[in-house]
Amino acid sequence: MKNLAGNIKIIQLFNKQANLVTTDDFLTIDRLDYFALTFIDIHTEGVFTPESTVFQRLQHSEDGSTWSDVPPSLIGGDDINEVIDTTITELHIRKYGYMGDKRYIRFIKSFGTAVADTVNAEVMAILQLPAYKKF
Repeated sequence: MKNLAGNIKIIQLFNKQANLVTTDDFLTIDRLDYFALTFIDIHTEGVFTPESTVFQRLQHSEDGSTWSDVPPSLIGGDDINEVIDTTITELHIRKYGYMGDKRYIRFIKSFGTAVADTVNAEVMAILQLPAYKKF
């Protein structure tokens, strides 16, 4: 494969600077016709009190309506169970590869419990086409 840009699709799931709240943010990805899926999770800065945390998880589904957590054995890359609970002063990047075979995937990010804290966070999904397809 000589043209990587022609064989991937990038989707921005969210980009926010926000007070941490207890609601979860997510967007569903449809993997139909795609070979591989990787999530890039970026935190550029954040201030946390001891009571607050930021954590993430992946869920998958055959039909887009019944969801289950993706087991750790189907997640490559960094440790998805890492909890971010300290002040971030430099770029913090994590990548998670989905190695399962279900069609629908969602990356869920929970922004803790303390509303006084703020965090800059962005999550992108990178989908790779099979070698025989082009955009």
